[in-house]
Amino acid sequence: MKNKIYLALGSNKSDRIDFIHQAINRLKMELDIVITKISSIYYTKPFGYREQENFVNLVVLLETEIDLDSFYLLTKKIEMEIGRTKSIKWGPREIDLDILLFNDLILQSEHLTIPHKEIENRDFFLVPLIEIEPDIINPRNKNFFKEHLNSLQENYILAKEIFNTNQKG
Repeated sequence: MKNKIYLALGSNKSDRIDFIHQAINRLKMELDIVITKISSIYYTKPFGYREQENFVNLVVLLETEIDLDSFYLLTKKIEMEIGRTKSIKWGPREIDLDILLFNDLILQSEHLTIPHKEIENRDFFLVPLIEIEPDIINPRNKNFFKEHLNSLQENYILAKEIFNTNQKG
């Protein structure tokens, strides 16, 4: 059975768009991953630690037969290959890959929370997710994700542009 995964990608160091392309291209090179939808790019203020460059963020929908644990390890491998370095919490990063949703799974483990623990609180997750899947439902509470937009405490999105999928990464 194909798993549907909504994956958030973000970057705020150096050539941010190039890092996003590199991550998407690495995902496409995997034998059993098909990216079916890609949101626009959203330019956002940093969350948490504010003394850093703005981020670019987007969300992709992909289908795969890879299980959750293997996919999680793949995201960490891609982050390392692109050159992500450990820094302060919510600090600058070359690439950040966050699994937002994995089918309708609800999971809390040592390394992973599905749906992503902050999905309802961050417009840079919600807006691109809703862009590619307007009527998507939160498995936790069975509400539409778009219902969470009105209750956000802070907005981080500054601008939006169409993502050019033809750029090399």
